[in-house]
Amino acid sequence: MQFYYGIFIIIAVLLMAETITQRKEIVYIVAMILAVICGIRYGVGSDFFSYFNTYQKVLSGVGEAGYFEPGYQLLMKFFAYLGFPSWVFFTFISILTMLLFANYVRKISPLAVAPMLYYLSRLYFTRDLNQMRQAVACAIVIYAVKYVAEKKYFRLW
Repeated sequence: MQFYYGIFIIIAVLLMAETITQRKEIVYIVAMILAVICGIRYGVGSDFFSYFNTYQKVLSGVGEAGYFEPGYQLLMKFFAYLGFPSWVFFTFISILTMLLFANYVRKISPLAVAPMLYYLSRLYFTRDLNQMRQAVACAIVIYAVKYVAEKKYFRLW
């Protein structure tokens, strides 16, 4: 648990840096920190081995992508076809999730790192470390809200 306290402190320091420098780009540093931690973890989260074992079966060619959504299955099969280990696939999913969320908070918040710090303390452990597919879906929806509000439906595709 001390590891996560350390991450919280690092992100809090980055929030102070953003406050002082007024550089919202710092949110991308936070996003990458969180994405890498989520991507390279092993055995962390209640769903980890379900995701891991399914990916290993697809990678070895002895199993199917199972009960996952079609888009997730397609991504999993693509990464497995290229021969990437599971941690590369998990890191890609994490980067996708975190960048979508970081782009959103960068546009709507005067301090973009603050929502990321809240996300870490409230949602990161349950969503990103347990429910990878839901995390991606939520990030896509959050990112799309701006375009729905502006009635720019074409941007959603």
